[in-house]
Amino acid sequence: MTSLRIRLSFTCQTAGVALMLSAMAVTTSAQTFTWDFGGVDNNWSTDGNWSPSPGAGGPDGAGVEVILDNTSSSTTITLDSDRTVGTVSIDDSDNYSLSGNTLTLDASSGSAAITIGNTNGNGAHTISSNLALADDLVITNNATGTFTASGIISGSNNLIKAGTGTVTFSGASTYSGTTTVSEGQLSLVDGAQSALSNSAVTVSSGATLMLEDFETFTLGSLAGGGTIDISDGVLETGGDNTSTTFSGSLDGDSFSIVGKQGSGTWTLTGSSGWPSRGPACS
Repeated sequence: MTSLRIRLSFTCQTAGVALMLSAMAVTTSAQTFTWDFGGVDNNWSTDGNWSPSPGAGGPDGAGVEVILDNTSSSTTITLDSDRTVGTVSIDDSDNYSLSGNTLTLDASSGSAAITIGNTNGNGAHTISSNLALADDLVITNNATGTFTASGIISGSNNLIKAGTGTVTFSGASTYSGTTTVSEGQLSLVDGAQSALSNSAVTVSSGATLMLEDFETFTLGSLAGGGTIDISDGVLETGGDNTSTTFSGSLDGDSFSIVGKQGSGTWTLTGSSGWPSRGPACS
């Protein structure tokens, strides 16, 4: 990435002061930092915990990538002040947890990413810090362990769930961009009842949106051709007043309920998997 820095200089002249501008192009590149346990604590800001050295405060900046892998035991990293990165990559058989202050996801260009790999194992990883979306965010889980985002996700950008694994939301997110479940499973559990209430949700064919824990979950709208699995819960959709078509499967049990809100039209062209009473749309 190339940025333009303006240098100001003043030259005194008999007739007054002349302002001279000179432009200096400065080339910078996003850096990658790997957690290596070299410090005396588990604080993000401890310089010795990272390789290479990010300096005091730890990794911070748009486009920066942090890699969490090869731990010898389950590890909790404390985000002891607000920080910004472009990518978080986690790949380990032991569990990583990131907690504390707000993490802003800013790719500088393109989409920000949280990527869960399975080269080093299939741990169950958690980010409980709040996530602020400065760019669109792609959360990819290719491991068999569940990745959980338990904090509040905020911002107006879009979120894409990719990868064959499961991602769970358990926080009361407020972001207003679209949500696309492109593959695998996105689960909403207790605490995330309103997490997608401001979001237009699309569940692609072959993907699943799972609603759990006997709760009422609210979506801004619902479209796509995937599967909605309502486990003893209630789905309310349509609050954003848009018209959408869902051609996938609505699956539930005898206690599952579907409700239609708002002034838009919700067209269902797929199947329902209720074993008895079926959906009750209003």
